[in-house]
Amino acid sequence: MGNPETMETDMTMDDIWQQGVDADKVNETAKSMLLVRGPYVTSPPMTVNGQHFEAGNGKPARTIFRAYGMVTWAGSEEPMHKDENGEPTTTADKIGRISFSFSPDEVVKVSEKDGKSRLDLATKLYVQLVKAYARVYGEMPATAADLKTYLEAYPVKLTIGLIGEDDVKNMVFGISPVI
Repeated sequence: MGNPETMETDMTMDDIWQQGVDADKVNETAKSMLLVRGPYVTSPPMTVNGQHFEAGNGKPARTIFRAYGMVTWAGSEEPMHKDENGEPTTTADKIGRISFSFSPDEVVKVSEKDGKSRLDLATKLYVQLVKAYARVYGEMPATAADLKTYLEAYPVKLTIGLIGEDDVKNMVFGISPVI
């Protein structure tokens, strides 16, 4: 039983490591951590890294940059979680973490919904990030390193939404400057 005054327990490390994982509780907690749809502003510094992938498995060679860090709600109203009918239920957190990818290598994908060809999200976010940089600095970035420095040093506005049905996740759908 252990000593209640010192909070000691008779559990061994083996006992602690053998505790079960409650998948429903994990999924409930993960869902509660999601950011609600809407506008957010990054809280610099964002961490930015990149990787080049060689062509393979039907995919072209491509450089992908990934940014991640803290964001703060920037909407005019309180952020609210909503039920399956879209009705507000509880107030959501105003601060969270997000990551997004962007790529200077244009990739076109065919939509499963309507069969039309469109630029993929990493390409679109790259274009939006370059435009945000140009609006803030008054000139186009010379290198990808300029974009990295921008995200590390200055806030940007992100439009964040939700994707998925069973395994719902946050996703960045837009980038714009904070002016």
